Order: sequence, then C-alpha cells, then structure tokens
Amino acid sequence: MERHELTSERVRELVLEALDLIREVRDGRGLPLCPRIEETRRRLARGVFRAEEIPYERRRNSFYALSYSYFEPPSTITLDKRRPFWDRPLDLPELVETATYYCVVHEVIHADDYMNGNRVIRETMRHIEEAHEDKLRISMRWLRRSGAPDYIKRKETLLRIWAEQYADMITHYRTYVVLRERKFPKVDYIWACLYSNYFPPHILTAIERERGVDYVLRRITEDLGRYCLVEALREAEEISRKKARRYTV
Repeated sequence: MERHELTSERVRELVLEALDLIREVRDGRGLPLCPRIEETRRRLARGVFRAEEIPYERRRNSFYALSYSYFEPPSTITLDKRRPFWDRPLDLPELVETATYYCVVHEVIHADDYMNGNRVIRETMRHIEEAHEDKLRISMRWLRRSGAPDYIKRKETLLRIWAEQYADMITHYRTYVVLRERKFPKVDYIWACLYSNYFPPHILTAIERERGVDYVLRRITEDLGRYCLVEALREAEEISRKKARRYTV
C-alpha cells in the first residue's frame, strides 16, 4: 500500500477529528478528560497546523517515546510529516494510523490544559514544593555530585521539570484512554512502548487495573494540587505489595 507524508491540511482535519473523539468519550462515558474542550475547539478552529520534519534533537529531549508532535501556545499543533516511517522496521499500517491519532489527541489535550490556565503544571509545582521539598533538596544534592546538566542548576528548574513530566504522563494516560475506548487497533502496543526509567505512564494503568479508570481520572483531576509523580508511584508500589502478599503462600 502506498504511503503518503502528512500535509498541513491533513493535520487540521486530524485535530478536528481528535476534538470529536475526546468529546464523544468524555460525554459517552462521563469521564473527566478535558474540562475546556468546547473553548479549546473554538480556539483551535482559528489555529495553525503544520506538517514538517521534527528534528531528532527535539524528540530526544522529550520525556517519553512517540514524540512526533508538539503543541505551541496558544493554538499551534505540529506533526512530523514523515509518518510513513513510524513503523520501521515493522510493516504495520494500522500502527501508523493509530500512532497518528495518538499524537494528535495528545496535543489537543495539552491545548485543553493550556486553555484551563496550565493548572496541571502550576498546581503540581505548588504541591511538590509544599509536600516534597525534601525530595527536591536530596535530588539537587545528588545532581550536583554526579554532574548536573547545564540546564538544571537551580532547585526551581528541577521543580518545573518534575511538574512538566507529571503533566505529560497524565496527558499520555488520558490519550490512551480515549483511543482505547474507541478501540483503535494497536493502541496497547503503543502504550507498551512508552517508557521512562523513573516515572513511566504505566504507573497509572497499574493503579487502574486495581481501582478502575474512573478512579484514576478523578485522582488526576479532582486531586489536582494534591497528587503528583510521588503519590502515583507510592500508590502503584502499595498495590504491587498487596498483590505480592495476596499470592504469597
């Protein structure tokens, strides 16, 4: 089957489709996914959409894999136009199609968070500073001893990085929920490929398996400012310990 690179016009069409997908899943399942989706739709209707080659350096600096897209406030969404090659060395057209929608839904959710005043990042930063200042201090001490990257010289920088990683983690989870609810092929394969050494998004699906999708989405929306990477990791570890005790003879 012949494959075509993405065009900017196709990116625009995909964004509109992604807005519909999110709204249908949100309303059909009653899930707290995007609180400002109608305002986001109006903003993105006048947005800028691009299909271009995303530099490898930009993708390499992302928290997680599948970094073939990005959102720029207030209303610009860019996708890597080299979509035909996303499944190399495999030959899985369904994977390419699902990954395309995954990237677009991911950026639309980022856009909705922006429309909501970037509360995820702001409230998470406040929470980390108030509840986990000791961990920030210990981490900065470790970074200084081991040679911190040039861009992490102050505690405030690390604080923002932690908050941004948490925001991206829960954006990936919400994206996965939307595509899973609509039964996109290969979406579980994509989810399995998202990996981080410290805070993989799979922490949230581990919690979900025990307590349900509604519980996780309430945690990351209603408990905004009281929940972050640290609480998610602790919760997943506690579930793992309980399971281990359950199956211990």
